[in-house]
Amino acid sequence: MLKFAKVGLLLLLMVGCGQSTDPLVDFDKPVPIEDPHGKTILSPVTFEAVYENPITYEDKHEFLYPSSNWIAIQGLKDETIRTKINQEIQAAYDRLITYAKLETLPPYRGLKTKIDDDSIGYPTVSTAISYNKNNLLSIVLNGQYQFISKDGSQQTFVSAIETLNFDLTTGRQLKIGDLFTNDLPAKDILNPLVFELIRLKSSEYIDSSSYPFVGGYGFLEEVSPFKGIQGNQVFSLDTTGLNLYFDYRTPNFDTRNLTFMFTIPFALIESNFAGTLRYRSETSPFLDTITSYSYLYTHSGKKRITIQDNSTMDGYPFYRYIDYPATTEPWALDRIHAIDESSSQRIKALFDGEITFAYRSIIFYAVGRYSNIDVYTSIQGEDRYVYLQEHESYDENRKRIGFKDLFIEGYDIYPLLRRKIDEQLSYFNPEWGMTDQIETYLANLSFKIDFQGITIDSYAESSINHNIYMIQINLGYDEIGCQNLRMFEEYFN
Repeated sequence: MLKFAKVGLLLLLMVGCGQSTDPLVDFDKPVPIEDPHGKTILSPVTFEAVYENPITYEDKHEFLYPSSNWIAIQGLKDETIRTKINQEIQAAYDRLITYAKLETLPPYRGLKTKIDDDSIGYPTVSTAISYNKNNLLSIVLNGQYQFISKDGSQQTFVSAIETLNFDLTTGRQLKIGDLFTNDLPAKDILNPLVFELIRLKSSEYIDSSSYPFVGGYGFLEEVSPFKGIQGNQVFSLDTTGLNLYFDYRTPNFDTRNLTFMFTIPFALIESNFAGTLRYRSETSPFLDTITSYSYLYTHSGKKRITIQDNSTMDGYPFYRYIDYPATTEPWALDRIHAIDESSSQRIKALFDGEITFAYRSIIFYAVGRYSNIDVYTSIQGEDRYVYLQEHESYDENRKRIGFKDLFIEGYDIYPLLRRKIDEQLSYFNPEWGMTDQIETYLANLSFKIDFQGITIDSYAESSINHNIYMIQINLGYDEIGCQNLRMFEEYFN
């Protein structure tokens, strides 16, 4: 932006700046959550694969603030929508830049009494895409400000966030209510979760005056009763869940001039989250073809059953850990218990010698329509040890998936896989004698269906020192080619 235009914007925002320059803020009037806008989606929602919107973006900088950036997106068919979105991104960036002026600071509680009138503000505004799936685009602009008094005796740090969440088929900015199904009010979904998060992050747990920061965020101090999420709630999405931001627009809390972020995992709102379905369209809004698919992270957040204990097994100390969702179906529980009961036999098969300690964990979770059981085994002996990761994956019909079942007919994964194994083995000490063990690794491989790709683990025993050496290979869905995977086959036909 040209310098004279920047000055004009600053002058405009300084008019009547005794309260807030943010149009979202009205401290005296609650903002109701509007009904969802767009197609009707009813619960329960089940997360399927999501596609990556085939758009690109260009980083934009200006000479006045070279360490700051905004972005301009490209790749939409509708030029009017693209222009509208990019104008709104730049407008949000411009607003955040003005917060480096004392006159236009966000109205954090008591902030202006903490900064000398002669202080100079230094802004850094970074802009990034946090979510880009199923015609929905979420952008976060993060403003960081350092105010230094003229004599250098005082420094104050302030942060401010702008988020923009777009329906790429229309260019419309979404509000919080648009993310949820039509059959239950968004406030009834969000408020119980938010009140619990507030409780966990409050000084009820730790003396916030002594420990003002935890995990990079200030403790929330409730200074007036919080009445729940409002219709103008600032939010963004990422692949793990819904992010809610508390700052000067939530004056019920003293956040110490910072922005406090809550993340609500998708696992807790999946059945009522309409964001993966509502904005899909029969006609693609993109210039390029959709080719990239993956899954949203729904592993954490659900109520889980955990079993852990120490015991003696076959004369050595044995620690076991089992973890699965409380809603796990009987067929999966039976398989988990069968793996648990086979621990003694499996450890004996892996380790020939005296064992001083062994550990085994069994973890069950879902990825989209698939289910994984991860088994981690660690065995310690007097002169060597074994560490192993093994997996089982099942489809929606409870059928265990074989490795070749992952790929469409005619696609050969093995040239890529052999190259990856050979690369892993090149890092091994040649004295271990593992470089010629590719066939053994191929025979012993197991895999899990992950959120962004296929994770493959395998092992082989050295004929020299008899240690077992494990390798892990991560193949992203795009690296394999989503069109070559049966799990995405329906999207390419």
